[in-house]
This record gives sequence, structure tokens and C-alpha cells, in this order.
Amino acid sequence: MAGFLTRFENEQYVVYKGDTQEVEGRIVFDNEARVEADLYVGSEKYRVESQSAEDKDIVLRKDADVLFKFRFDPLWGGAELFINNEDTGYEVSGKLFMPGTRFMDKDGNELVVAGSDNSTPPVIVTDITGDEEVTLLMVLATIYYHIYTSASERFVASLSNVL
Repeated sequence: MAGFLTRFENEQYVVYKGDTQEVEGRIVFDNEARVEADLYVGSEKYRVESQSAEDKDIVLRKDADVLFKFRFDPLWGGAELFINNEDTGYEVSGKLFMPGTRFMDKDGNELVVAGSDNSTPPVIVTDITGDEEVTLLMVLATIYYHIYTSASERFVASLSNVL
């Protein structure tokens, strides 16, 4: 797959294939908290939301079925991907002293890397970096997680500008 550019347009994040105008997917958040969202891959709709009010881990659903869960690692940050409550070995996280969000395999190899520029709103550049086949849904899940974690970073940065 080619690289992807994600732009915030008309209250949604639109994912384009490379620098073309070919839309590969969309991410539509419910509100500015940027937790719950609908992910559109082609004509397919997926839902990302907190598993429950008590459990803050985030699940990705297709209809009522949970496809996988982002289980947060409170010590190291990032999230491990679980399917049927079993650790897949895959994770989505940042990398020490390196910008961006990475989707990594069981051996820690980067498969997808998403990073933002400094514009407001930012343009997100996403590249497939590994040899393993990666689905468009995993690309959008990585972009979703990047936006989700970047929202808190931008909030802290905006506070530092005020203080």
C-alpha cells in the first residue's frame, strides 16, 4: 500500500491514498473528547468506543462484534491489542524520543507509522513500513489512536501557551 495523508475536513478526518484525492477512509469522532468514533473503510462502518463506563480500554466493533481491544499499558503507555481477551502480541504506541504513533508486530517491528505536522489542524502522514501485510482497517486504527493520543498532547501544549 502507498502512504496516506489524513486531513480534518467538514468535522471529520478524511484519509487519502498518498497525495491523491482518492478517499480510503474516514474517522468521525462523536465530540471533541476524541474517544468514541466511527471508522469508515470503503462502505464498511466500524465503531471505536470505551468498552464500558468502568473499563476505560477501547474496543473496535463491527456491528455488535468486538474485533479487538486496545488494552492500555499504564506503566509504559501505548496499548496492546487483544482479541477474545488474548494478547495478540501486537501493539500501538509511541517510541521514546521519536514523534508519531506506531503499529508494531510481536517482535517490535514497525508496520505502520503515523505522524503529524505542526499545522492547525494537523495533517497526518502515515506510512506502511513493514513487510507484513497490513489491512486498511489497521491503518485507520493506527491513525485513530494517533489522533486520540495527540489530543491530550495538544491540550497540554495549549495550556502551556496560556500559562
